[in-house]
Amino acid sequence: MRSLFFLMLFIPLLSIAQNKRKGKVSYSKGTLFAEVGLNKTNYLSNTVQFQGVGYDFTIANGNPQDNIIGTNGPQIDAKIGYYVGKHWALNLGYNRMNYRYYDNGSVTLNGKINPGVDPSGYFSGSYVNQLVSLDSNQFVFANEAISNFSLGLMRTDHLFALGSQRNFLVASNIGANLGALVSNSTFNFAGKNETGTTSLSGISFSGNVGLRFEFFKKVYLLTNFTTGYHNQFSIRTREAELNAKAIQGVWFTQFNAAIGMLFYIRPTNDCSTCPVW
Repeated sequence: MRSLFFLMLFIPLLSIAQNKRKGKVSYSKGTLFAEVGLNKTNYLSNTVQFQGVGYDFTIANGNPQDNIIGTNGPQIDAKIGYYVGKHWALNLGYNRMNYRYYDNGSVTLNGKINPGVDPSGYFSGSYVNQLVSLDSNQFVFANEAISNFSLGLMRTDHLFALGSQRNFLVASNIGANLGALVSNSTFNFAGKNETGTTSLSGISFSGNVGLRFEFFKKVYLLTNFTTGYHNQFSIRTREAELNAKAIQGVWFTQFNAAIGMLFYIRPTNDCSTCPVW
């Protein structure tokens, strides 16, 4: 009879303990994540200034466009992050983009190009708000690859889950990022066509919101929307001319899709010290 009494007392206590024990939580402190994906980027109309020996001019109201396949490879994203606290993660990211100005695009030209700089005479003299149509036989400017190496801060919240084990879960991600930009440029101007000029060209600021679809607390699919600004104050355009550069600031929007994995390196539950089994 005494054994039965203790058994009846012990079972409810065991049940309470089991209910308090939490499963793995993707935003717990100590969780590592890694992801890779593709992006599609849109750029707002912008102004680019070109400086070099014998010329200093700007083209404005252009419409640069990206190519998701890219000349130097696809527009890929990669990220690795670590939850330093509940909901909050630090991450390192790599984001490759590209853009170019295409033929027949109408731009506004301002500035000065000294006589004799362009042997063809296509660009020569002083210009004030002059509309010109770009011809790739005479002028090309493209960032064939813009590599953004970034540091970010992200918050994750769970929105919806299915099943007692929460093996399918939808989470939200909100983040901010600061990055350094490395450009690989093509510049065809004044009879000189130069490709593959690499430079540390500027910095990038961005913010993002997204949804993460988690499966069995291990694998996830991610959709993400990003908006940001590239401040490129020194895009080298000629390998042999240190003073030849392009300068621009451009706003962009971007859609990302990625696949990732979660690694529970040192996860904790709500008590902040207990391991999550």
